[in-house]
Amino acid sequence: MPRPERHLLALLDEAASDARRLTAPAPEPAGVGYFDDPDGDLARAIETVARHDGPLTVFVGAGVSMEAGLPSWRDLVGRLLADLGADLTDDDRAVWTDEILREGPLAAAATARALFPYEAAFRAALRRALYGGRAASAFAPETLARELARLKAGLGSRVALLTANYDGLLEAALADAGLHPASPVSGRAEAPGRAAVWHLHGRLIPGTEPGPLVLTEGDYVRSTSEEWPQDFVAERLETSLCLFVGLSLTDPNFIRWLYRHGPAGGRRHMALFVRQDDRPMSPAVRSRLEQAASARWSRSGITPVWTNYYGEVAQLVHEIALRCADPATPPFRTRAQRHLAAGRALVVPRAAERFRAAQHDLADWLVALVGEVRAVAREAGVTLPRRSLGLGLWGADHAAGIAELWATSERALLGPEGLESRPMHPATPWVGVETILRGTPVEQDLGWSPSRWRFVRGVPLVADPGGRRAVAGAMTLTCTMPAEDCPLSEERAPAHLLPALDALLVQSAAGIFSP
Repeated sequence: MPRPERHLLALLDEAASDARRLTAPAPEPAGVGYFDDPDGDLARAIETVARHDGPLTVFVGAGVSMEAGLPSWRDLVGRLLADLGADLTDDDRAVWTDEILREGPLAAAATARALFPYEAAFRAALRRALYGGRAASAFAPETLARELARLKAGLGSRVALLTANYDGLLEAALADAGLHPASPVSGRAEAPGRAAVWHLHGRLIPGTEPGPLVLTEGDYVRSTSEEWPQDFVAERLETSLCLFVGLSLTDPNFIRWLYRHGPAGGRRHMALFVRQDDRPMSPAVRSRLEQAASARWSRSGITPVWTNYYGEVAQLVHEIALRCADPATPPFRTRAQRHLAAGRALVVPRAAERFRAAQHDLADWLVALVGEVRAVAREAGVTLPRRSLGLGLWGADHAAGIAELWATSERALLGPEGLESRPMHPATPWVGVETILRGTPVEQDLGWSPSRWRFVRGVPLVADPGGRRAVAGAMTLTCTMPAEDCPLSEERAPAHLLPALDALLVQSAAGIFSP
């Protein structure tokens, strides 16, 4: 072969190699499962609460509301401002809102309140902003709210639930747990036979008076001179063990209460913080940041407790309730490993013949389940194109820090080497993995992916024998339509369709992880 041709082929090979290198996905970081706890911080937190035989106060923040689809404090104020800028173009409204929010949510909320002509108009707009124009009943309590309700049901009057949230999701979770909720915005006593959720900043719950709403800088200034809730919070900080859940602890009132009363009782309160959604960083930087946070909060009587994932917070609350009820309860990792082993034995057995048979059965089952999904959707008035849906089944290996895609409705695997394993980490691009990490339904548009699937909804699979729960896996429902067009997305689905579909998938997979 003439030299110029050899040179050209070499250049082409080099170009192809460069193209593969540039287009290949970056390797994912190593993963960790729930309760990867080398320093024992999570175990100590569980033990501290379980051994405490006195009153327990749980301060609950926006994390409980946000997991159900309600806005954060900043987003709530942004919605208020967008309401006021409705006469602007979309681009101008976005710039106007961002500029006002640059002063901080307190100042931005004060601006919004000043621009409404009267108080009733402001409160109506605040309610619209909170619920996005939907009925409050359209929002159901998710995992963390339900685990807090389970803790209250187990410990009764020993537990006081205090929240800065306006919504009634905690009350709905308490009612689902068989309790009789109340929503006081004043007073310190829990009425006999009632499960109280004290709303420290007011409430926007249908059928109740709002009470004093705290949102703007002026509200915070006024609240410092009022007897309630100042004295009530001071009493709880000084006389009970306190646990802060779903709070970023940036609220001015909480900061003031903590520095004034946090160390007064002589005990160390605990705040649960979550690493998920933080920017990527090296372990060295992460460690230094957490050391700095511990030094800061120790001055107000707080011990930070770090969880890797949002779903782990709910699991931690669950583990506390289990340990309080039965100190001999096996720890989470032990229970999770049993569920994983049961799922693997049923779905991906080691023997080659059994593996192929199980895969064919699984693929057939998932295809039939796709048909049931279509039937539920049709009952809600939604007809989907043929061959537009798929299902996938994931198992969670918390000890190894991986999630495994065990089966799909698209194909049956011939051998275990075809199984896909994905690391569990906060920046995961896999919806099935993120669903496990959050412990709540997750949806995503895969417009960036070469796959024919565009919309994916993940639903966590929770094993809960005898009331001892563990996030054991996930089901992913895939659709060839983009999220903006897919009638199975949260934005477009008819009322009650998604809860019905989630329940169908969870109930259908209920026996997979049973030992």
